[in-house]
Amino acid sequence: AEVNHPQWEKAIERIYPRVQEMMSKPRYWHIAYPLAVTSLCVAPHQYFLRNWAAGFEYGLSQMKVRIQSEKLHRIPVLNGSVRLIRTYLYRCQEPLATSATKLDSLLKRIFPAGRSSIFHHEEHLELFICIMHFVLSCYFDFGLGF
Repeated sequence: AEVNHPQWEKAIERIYPRVQEMMSKPRYWHIAYPLAVTSLCVAPHQYFLRNWAAGFEYGLSQMKVRIQSEKLHRIPVLNGSVRLIRTYLYRCQEPLATSATKLDSLLKRIFPAGRSSIFHHEEHLELFICIMHFVLSCYFDFGLGF
């Protein structure tokens, strides 16, 4: 695929660390987080596999931190989560056991067990539906558990 071109790999290796620095600054977070997700999704295969789970976890942690002050952060984080999960499922061919382990830990953060609701006041269910659609389309038996 074109994302595995050596020049593109060098570009992503320069862009992503700088975007991570920008994400640590609240002033730039709303621009830097979607850019980080996009750069991961178009990154070479191995680079994506090394960094996608950390990007996913970072987004969810920021959503919980920022949810009290700004509800607008939820949409970019959930959009980023959908993109990262989709890219992982459709571009990264890993064994079912490995994928199930990674997805299980991440999906439990989005869909906590024992709760009837996802978040306090969720207006954007389409993003949760997309996540389940991607999981069920690739790993139907695994997805039924959620």
